[in-house]
Formats: sequence, C-alpha cells, structure tokens
Amino acid sequence: RGEREGRALLVCVDVHEESPLVVDWAVKNLYRPGDVLFLLHIVQCDAPAEVFHGFYGISWGEPMDNQKKKNEELLRKAERYLRVKYGKVLEGTEHYFVVDPNYGGGASEVGDAILACAGKREGQVLVVVAKRSRKGAQSWVLGSSTQYLLERSRWPVVVLPWSDLHSPSVRGLHP
Repeated sequence: RGEREGRALLVCVDVHEESPLVVDWAVKNLYRPGDVLFLLHIVQCDAPAEVFHGFYGISWGEPMDNQKKKNEELLRKAERYLRVKYGKVLEGTEHYFVVDPNYGGGASEVGDAILACAGKREGQVLVVVAKRSRKGAQSWVLGSSTQYLLERSRWPVVVLPWSDLHSPSVRGLHP
C-alpha cells in the first residue's frame, strides 16, 4: 500500500509556556527513527463573512477579501513562530509544521480540527496533547478539547498532565 513504516506523531501545541515541554517530551520519549513529527497549532481566525444591513448592496463589517487576507497572515505568522520556537528541539527528526484555522473557538471545533489533521496522515497515528485544568464555570463554558478527543478519536491519544509537566516524573516518563 505504500504506507510509511514509522508512525505519525501529531503533537498539539499552542502559545502557552508548557508547549515546549510537550514537544521535548514527545521527541525524547516517543520519537524513533522512521517516525514523522507533525507539530499542530490551531489558530483562532475570524470567519470571512459580510454582514448586510438589509438594503441591497449596503453592508458593514470587514469585507470578505480583507478578512481572508488577515487570516492568511495570522496563519503565516503562526508557522514562523513554530519554526523559530521549535526548530532547535526538532533537529535530527523528520518533522513538519501544520497550522490550521479554527473559526469557532470551542472545544469541539478545536477537537474536530485536530481529528481532521490526524485523518490526513497515513499509517499509524498517535496524537499527543497536554491537559489543562479548568475550574468551575470556565470548564463548563469552554469545555475540554482533550476530553473531546478522548471521546471521539479513533487513534491513540497521549495526554500529558499540564500542571505536572515540570515534574521530573513526567519529564522522564517512558510510555
């Protein structure tokens, strides 16, 4: 079938300070020769749409072309950020930077974007995420993209406890 022998390691990152620890952990503990690392960053974008006033030809809001250009620039900046932030730790690995837009912002939209990215990979796929602790109303309103993934993913998901990423027991944990 022409499938790769190694695995596709889909490591989900964002701009929080613990993301480099997640990448470092994945490289040290999961990556092996033949694997391919995909660093996935989901970028919150505004949906390109015009809001019509009700009269033919009169609208307000950001014109669609302008919003598309802004979103494209956001995605380019995010990819540059990933290259600068993670280039050194990824030296010696086969890796790609994947930047996908998210127009919704909720846990299900982020989870669906991660699952869609995983679905584009051939062979064995392993999804790596960090779990943040949210308390009270914040958890109820925002939900958990990690929980969403665990409930819906057809691929294995490795969940690293966000609050314990500095702990030597998690940094040195081998699967």
